[in-house]
Amino acid sequence: MRIGPPIPGLTPEHISRKGIDIHRYDGKINWSEHISEIRRAYITPKTEKLEVLELLKSYVLSTPHDLKTPQGMMCMKRIIADFRSLPQPIGATGTPLPRPQGGPNWDPTNRLFADDLLFLCAEKMLDEQYRNTDMLTLLHIQFTEMSTGMCSQGRVTRMWQLYSSFPNPEDDKGVPDEETSKENCSLEMKN
Repeated sequence: MRIGPPIPGLTPEHISRKGIDIHRYDGKINWSEHISEIRRAYITPKTEKLEVLELLKSYVLSTPHDLKTPQGMMCMKRIIADFRSLPQPIGATGTPLPRPQGGPNWDPTNRLFADDLLFLCAEKMLDEQYRNTDMLTLLHIQFTEMSTGMCSQGRVTRMWQLYSSFPNPEDDKGVPDEETSKENCSLEMKN
C-alpha cells in the first residue's frame, strides 16, 4: 500500500516553517459517510475505550520503527492522558453516559474528538490484517507532525488523516490498494 498526498491542493504558501497551517481545515472535515463508526466510538464506555487505547500504546511503543520520534510518542500519550483525565458522566440508572463536548481532544470546528478517532484507528491497527502495512508508518508521521502544535483542531485533523486512510468498513476489501489509499488519505472537504 502506498500513502497518497496528505492534503489535496497543498501548495507552498500553505506551509510555514513549522509545517502545514492546520487551521486552514477548521470545520472542513466531512465525516458524514463515517457517522455510524464515529457515533459508536463516541458512545463506547470510557473503560472499554481506554483498554483499546492502552493496547495501541503498548503495541506502538514496543514496535521498532524508523519514523518513531519521542515527540510523536508524547503526542499519542497526551491524547490518551487527556481522555483519561475527563470524568465519565453517569446516568440516573448508574449507566455510563457519553461525555459532553469540550476538553483538549474536542475540536468544536469539526465537531469531533481526537480520542474517538484514535480509538477507531486503534481497533483497526490492532487487527492482524493491518499489522504489517504502512498504517504504522502513517501513525508515526501524523503524531510527529502533531508535535508542532497540540491544539484540538490539529489533534483531530491528524487523527482524521490516519482514520480516513483505512478502507471503509462497507468496502470490505481488506488492505487498501494504491487508488483507495490516495482517495482516503486526503481530507474530505465540505462544499
